[in-house]
Amino acid sequence: MSTSGFEVHTTAHGPPASTLPECRDRGAQKRRRAGAGDHRRSAIGRAVHAVLQSVDLATGAGLGDLCAGQAAAEGVLGREDIIAALCRSALDSPLVAQAARSEHWREVYVGIPYGEGVQGYIDLLYRCEHGLVIVDYKTDSWRDATDLDQKVAHYRVQLDAYRTAVREITGETRVDANLLFLTPGEPARTVPV
Repeated sequence: MSTSGFEVHTTAHGPPASTLPECRDRGAQKRRRAGAGDHRRSAIGRAVHAVLQSVDLATGAGLGDLCAGQAAAEGVLGREDIIAALCRSALDSPLVAQAARSEHWREVYVGIPYGEGVQGYIDLLYRCEHGLVIVDYKTDSWRDATDLDQKVAHYRVQLDAYRTAVREITGETRVDANLLFLTPGEPARTVPV
């Protein structure tokens, strides 16, 4: 066991997706149902998540190269600027800045028997003075406060499951969870859940 009590659980990314029926390539399923615009938006979202998994959270060093590589990997060449702008939105947020100064982990696999069973990856988890903080990046856009509230309600179950998993794995009593809605040209909007 490590000094944080958590690294032991973050080194493996869980079983292969092919062995978990509910985790089979959901992206492929969505792409088959979605039109070209939806596919492009989800590919941009995947690229943003991949960049934020690797980029230096404190300085953003290498952001341009990472965005170019992920745009190519996701088949959205020419969209590097929007990927970079969404990543900068995250990097400019106070939540990510605090994580960069703290002990933190990215793409943390969690799986627990929550309801029928939940598994996924926490985008960013960090330790602060009062416990652990979960950050989940969202590239969704919204029209108004009602639309944003509906999106938050939709993601609440996911974040509650992540919080439960982190509490069970670490024994921490306080685990905060936040949605971080990324917006080009602005710091991300933090929504505590």
